[in-house]
Formats: sequence, structure tokens, C-alpha cells
Amino acid sequence: MARWASREVNYYLSSQVSGCRDRLIVFSANNVKGSIAPSVMIPEHRLAVLLDKVQHGQIDECLYHNTTIPPSLYYDHTCEEEGFPLQSMVELRDHSDEVWYIDFSHDGSMLASASSDNSIIIYDTRRWKIMMKLSENNAMSDVPGICYVAWSPDDRYLLSCSKGKDLTVYDIKVRSLGRR
Repeated sequence: MARWASREVNYYLSSQVSGCRDRLIVFSANNVKGSIAPSVMIPEHRLAVLLDKVQHGQIDECLYHNTTIPPSLYYDHTCEEEGFPLQSMVELRDHSDEVWYIDFSHDGSMLASASSDNSIIIYDTRRWKIMMKLSENNAMSDVPGICYVAWSPDDRYLLSCSKGKDLTVYDIKVRSLGRR
């Protein structure tokens, strides 16, 4: 008894009404959708979002993760210990004190390192040479050290946070070393 309309599905429910013949009730999916609160409806693309979270969760839990290929959802993802690099390719010894944080640019072409020596060094990752060295003078702070760096999504700006609670934004493409 089901009929299919062009853009809506009709649901037929039969029910016995107190000794009368079966009664046919037709609900249109569009009519029901309008009477249900949006907070109850499942958002579009929800399954894709959930599957993406599962993939990222598997990567985060993988102790030796070393590939850019997204894991399959057909099995639990693990990287073998043998595939994890155990030898240094290059040592970067340009800071005069401890390095507290590093961050690769989104395109992978640059690496920024933040140090307790109040400097940030930006390396070209193709040759591992210094592209730029940024020093912060924290005249207002008694606490030296840069504890965090982060790239903007387009890799044009570099944000740094010092232990003295100073926030600085550098324009890397223009090589502007001033604060913004």
C-alpha cells in the first residue's frame, strides 16, 4: 500500500479504531519535519563528522603514528614500532637555552621554535637553515621566555606568547618584526 511521491515519502499507518474498519493515516515527511524542533533533528552530514572524529581519535591514540594516509575504519589503526624513526636527521642548535615549543607551518615548509632565551627561530624545512630569528624584549616583564608559537591558517602570521603574558603577532611574509 505504500506510494512514493516525487520528493516526499508517505508513511501509511494502519490502526484499528474501536470496532470500525481499519483507518489509513498518511504522514508526509515534510509535514512532520516542520513540527519537530530543530534541536531534535539530526544535522546534515552528521555521519561524516562522526566518522572523521573516529579517524582522528585513532591517529591520536597511535603511539608510533608516522603516516599521512588516513586510517581505514574497517580495522583499528596502529603503526608498527619498526616504522618509527629512531635516528636524528638534523640537530637544530641555534638557541642559547631550552626550546619550549615548536610548530610546523601548515604547508610544512617552515618550523618555528620558541625558547626560554626569549627568541623564536624560523627554519626553512627544505634545507634546515634559519630563515628568520625573532627576539622579544620583555621590558615590562620580569619573566623571560617564549612558551608558545602558532601559525595563522595561511602561514603569513606567527603568534607568540611569552611567559610574561605578552602576545605578539609577526608578519612573516613581509618579514615585519614589530608587534601588532
